[in-house]
Amino acid sequence: MTLKTRVAHADRGDNRFRGFGVNAELVGRDGWASIFSLAIGGPRLSAQDAMIVEDMAVCSLAADPRIWPLKMARLVASYGVTLPAIAVGHVALEGAIVGPEPTGKAAETLMGWCERLGDRMNDAGAIEALVDDLLSQGRAAGFGVAFRSRDERVDGIKACVKKRNREDGRYWKLVMAIDALMIEKRKVQLNLAMASAAVLLDLGFKPTQVRMWMTAYLDVCFYANAVEGAEQQSPVLRRLPDDAIEYVGREPRWSPRADAKRALDSQAPLLAASVFR
Repeated sequence: MTLKTRVAHADRGDNRFRGFGVNAELVGRDGWASIFSLAIGGPRLSAQDAMIVEDMAVCSLAADPRIWPLKMARLVASYGVTLPAIAVGHVALEGAIVGPEPTGKAAETLMGWCERLGDRMNDAGAIEALVDDLLSQGRAAGFGVAFRSRDERVDGIKACVKKRNREDGRYWKLVMAIDALMIEKRKVQLNLAMASAAVLLDLGFKPTQVRMWMTAYLDVCFYANAVEGAEQQSPVLRRLPDDAIEYVGREPRWSPRADAKRALDSQAPLLAASVFR
């Protein structure tokens, strides 16, 4: 019974990771972004590619503990633990409409749009027809953000893409064209999921890998809340104080089962006395 792996091998003298000698080839040459890319089955990243990938990690920061998956991590952390808190937060992201899942789906959607356009990727009329068709079906995936008119994280990504001279990417150019039309026609703008997907697809990553990049980006938000939450160990997250609760309903009462038990308990001394006469 043999299980084959291409991940790593603990060898004498030097460990190997994704086919590379750790000390011989990776140490001193590759940073965190490059080895994470290798970990998810991607390529080693050049210094330039690593910079835009790490830029997006910073742009993705939204660590407000009121966000539900982060709130769940914070609740668990209130018991003084960090790793279980991080784990619970990640479980909450599986299949969620926030976090990594929408980013992976945005990548799949964007690839589908490119296939649909084919050699008309630079045809303004074809792109507008695509947008009109999308809007006729309802809300377009990858555009719009909850509770506000624009996704401020996309502003950061746009600035970094320009700074790193990445504006000519195939997927990025398409989402910029669609973004302009969406603003004109529906007053909705590009969101983090689609913007991130475009940049990562232009770097050559698959949708499944795009999903993992977003997971890594959001890790920082969970770490921040888990560490502070474990330090604070706030009792209010474990049990609401009585004065914060208002009960609206019937007056306190005994259930029929509890009444029967109370009656039986009240007779117990009499029964015991009769047994020992």
